[in-house]
Amino acid sequence: MNRRLAPMACLAASAILASCVTTKTTSYIPSPKNPTYTPAEGERALRGYVNLQCAPRKAAQRPDTGSGAFLVEIDTAGHATRAEVRRSTNDESLDGIFGTVAAQLTFAGDSTYVSAVKARQTAADIKFHCFADSASVSLKIGAHK
Repeated sequence: MNRRLAPMACLAASAILASCVTTKTTSYIPSPKNPTYTPAEGERALRGYVNLQCAPRKAAQRPDTGSGAFLVEIDTAGHATRAEVRRSTNDESLDGIFGTVAAQLTFAGDSTYVSAVKARQTAADIKFHCFADSASVSLKIGAHK
């Protein structure tokens, strides 16, 4: 190869390799306009939101069962400061609903979550299932690494 073309070929190869690696991180932050939820309250709220999504999901022939995983960052007082999607539901609407609620979680005053507050983060695994006239939702804290 011509000595003058070699650097250009390396640059082109680097650009091709760099363009092949793409990561997308989606995070949600708490809003003072939204309520805060204990994990149990969050699970109940999610059940209501998912229930509203079931009929449109069925009409669109989308799966009636799925899950998502989030990493929830926590401040020293025990309140979520950020929820990052770690495993998508493959549905932007559900990811948005799940992420918004996960970002509004509070673990303050609950001895069950002392280790999560000390670690300043915890996992949140959310599973859902749509039935004919209702939905079930499971919110597990500390469920994945």
